[in-house]
Amino acid sequence: PKVSAFSDPTLPALGYYNLVMNNSSEIFVAAGNISTNNFTLTAGAFTAPSTMTIAGNFSSSGSFSSGGNATVTFTASDAGDTINVGSGTTFGNIRFDNQFQDPTVGVWSFTGSGVANISNDFLMYGGTIDNSNGTSSILIYNAGNFDSPNGAGIVNFTDSNHTVTLEADGNLRFGPSAGTEAWTFNNLTLTNAQQDARSVKANTGGTGPMPPKRPNPK
Repeated sequence: PKVSAFSDPTLPALGYYNLVMNNSSEIFVAAGNISTNNFTLTAGAFTAPSTMTIAGNFSSSGSFSSGGNATVTFTASDAGDTINVGSGTTFGNIRFDNQFQDPTVGVWSFTGSGVANISNDFLMYGGTIDNSNGTSSILIYNAGNFDSPNGAGIVNFTDSNHTVTLEADGNLRFGPSAGTEAWTFNNLTLTNAQQDARSVKANTGGTGPMPPKRPNPK
């Protein structure tokens, strides 16, 4: 269904096929966990529930927030799916899981003019992130990990114009924890939000320092 203006813009906790919201004066809120094939926020604000599942494309030109502990799971099993982020897109946890634990099934790219802000974990349980022709950068901050716990995910951020930034308050896990799947980056920045020593641990072995974030000049 297409959702527009309501006196109480609360979305029922249902399964949708194409969920479209378009009203710049509304703040849309999900009453409970929802699932949809395609998700489109053309205008307005949307606060996601604790669990949200998207089987197709994601697009936000409004203000999208899924909260600190909320999880948005992408479950596509085909290629060419896009996550189109505007300037106001924040995920809590973002998870890619094609249900087959197969890195070659399900391919997503981050597009749009904004930065995909992720306040906790970026988890690959199955599928491929192919941003070789993507248009959006990624920022993972707070206590976020960027890993593939079962080793069934491929990450390709080789587009030269965009950056993956890991900015953590604590130590974090990075990379696939099993298997031999390649994770490839063109611009990868590791830093932390505190002015003290932190570390990043590669799941396949090895630990290195994460330099503190430089204070803003006064």
